[in-house]
Amino acid sequence: MARSGHAKAIATMLYSGDLNGAVAACEDTLHGHPNDDEVLALQGQVLAQLRRTDEAMASLMKAIRLEPKRPEYTTLLGELYMNSGRYRDALVQYDKAIKAHPLYDPAWAGKASTYLRMGKAEKARKVIQQRVDSGNISPPIAVLHARVLVKVGETEAAVDSLQPYLDDISLPIENQRSIWFALGSAHEKAEQLPAAFEAYAHANGLIGPRWDAAMQKRLHDLTAARCSATDLQSCARSEVDGSGMVFIVGLPRCGSTLTEQILHSHPAAHGIGESELLPIIAARFQRATDEGAPGPMIMKDLDAAMLSAAATEYIEKASINSGEAGRIIDKQLGNYLHLGFIEKALPGARIIHCRRNPMDLCLSAWTRQFPPGTNAWADGLDSAGELYCMYEQLMDHWGNTLSIPMLELRYEELVQDTETHSRRIIDFCGLEWDPACLRFWENKRTVLTMSSDQVRQPIYDSARNRHQAWGDLLEPLADALGGAKDRYGS
Repeated sequence: MARSGHAKAIATMLYSGDLNGAVAACEDTLHGHPNDDEVLALQGQVLAQLRRTDEAMASLMKAIRLEPKRPEYTTLLGELYMNSGRYRDALVQYDKAIKAHPLYDPAWAGKASTYLRMGKAEKARKVIQQRVDSGNISPPIAVLHARVLVKVGETEAAVDSLQPYLDDISLPIENQRSIWFALGSAHEKAEQLPAAFEAYAHANGLIGPRWDAAMQKRLHDLTAARCSATDLQSCARSEVDGSGMVFIVGLPRCGSTLTEQILHSHPAAHGIGESELLPIIAARFQRATDEGAPGPMIMKDLDAAMLSAAATEYIEKASINSGEAGRIIDKQLGNYLHLGFIEKALPGARIIHCRRNPMDLCLSAWTRQFPPGTNAWADGLDSAGELYCMYEQLMDHWGNTLSIPMLELRYEELVQDTETHSRRIIDFCGLEWDPACLRFWENKRTVLTMSSDQVRQPIYDSARNRHQAWGDLLEPLADALGGAKDRYGS
């Protein structure tokens, strides 16, 4: 999509994660150029990321009225409908895009993905096969084709479909990684674990070394040191009531999306997803290390006015579009690094600590393609184990230091006895039980995480103890985790 100067600048802000800046830039541009269809479409994407779904739809619809034959716009609206659970509306938009541009791959991918969300894998296969049969398909379509074949149980066909792409080093790295991750998944579903291991290892190796264990250890150790029990006891405290805030923390693949969906299904709770809001606010108070590297804040240097201002800003921005909800749910998992700040800035807030067997959690992370530039620790089994131990040590520090209410929730227990542990979650948040919390997959809210397909279906526990079948292949992970496996228990 060729973009104007305004649109290019906004797109840069969007893709770099500066959502608030992108919203402001969209509003400023549209004030002077209300019919800039590119900016309207970008505004729709930004608003969707901010969970402002109705406004996002309105913006995209206006862009479509201005340029009805742009497949990008109808496809974006289709994605928004799909992520909001409006599957029929999504299919209509994808069909419009395909009619206008029969070879527009994102529309074909969206249509097939919608059928997958609807639990209609055979229809998804027919859709994607139509595009494959037309020839000259892109790598993303090839990957989706393989995933659909796996979904319908045709794992050998999935493996075969990816073979032509495996040696094409001219493809962008992320396309190459997608192909190898899809190959790993196909082999794993076929119970060919050595082949799956090789494919996953190749996928992770393509990106090159990124993990800096020493830097991460300094960050975790310094966080604990700058938030010692003595410093926290003497630290000022915000005068803002934070009792309406609930933070879900942990590591990726811990069951946090399921937990948030259960909570968000309660009429008095509103989830804001993996918001960057608190890390952005906390970053203003961070102090560099002696080496000049980014470091955590020094809590004892913060006064009540600073903390109150930060808390007020956070609550005001987090509560946008929350309606009458009495509980705002923030599932930015990395907030486990900021629990000391949360205790002092938002007194009364609650923490739900989602945990999972470390062998399963780290394996799951290693076999997933995270967005570029994120979760470098997941590139290797050994680095995944190292990061887990650092996280576990810091969480132990918080448990021994903070007075903030904290609920430990284990993924294995949640999927085995969902009602009991759902009731624990709701009770911990100070809410009355509502049966809707057990029908979370009926919730039509937008879910923008790697677990989005999983929370569109009832509870399943096939991922529990996934690591056991891999045996000695996971020795590097087991060695890196050390005693963490036994500390967690079975």
